[in-house]
Amino acid sequence: MAAARKVAAATPLPTEGPMGHVFGIRHLSPAGAWHLARLLDRVDPTAVLIEGPADASSLIEHFLHKKTRPPIAVLAFTQKPPVRSILFPLAAYSPEWVAATWAAKNKRVVRFCDLPASVFLGLEERQRAAPPPD
Repeated sequence: MAAARKVAAATPLPTEGPMGHVFGIRHLSPAGAWHLARLLDRVDPTAVLIEGPADASSLIEHFLHKKTRPPIAVLAFTQKPPVRSILFPLAAYSPEWVAATWAAKNKRVVRFCDLPASVFLGLEERQRAAPPPD
């Protein structure tokens, strides 16, 4: 986490123009990926944020390695029973994969920007522990 903060602190913020573009997307959509690739070429962002667990951003460099080929996935799980898991799949036609590979090819910052996996994994447990509604 400290390394991610160091990288974030060293990454300059834009000084002009829009602060961001949001491209709402359906996961594993080839058509969405096609449109996203064209948008990224047109907008040419300095950073790309992808839906995925923020605490897994350090894994991005590994799945962008030249020998890595999709399909791949980020798997997060609990270690104590009952074991719970969550899977974040990426295929060659995934908009998330297209965005990440575009960022790597264009030497841009790429990070996951969703809640940490631990939050998702803890939701079910918190819901079970909560008192029933009146």
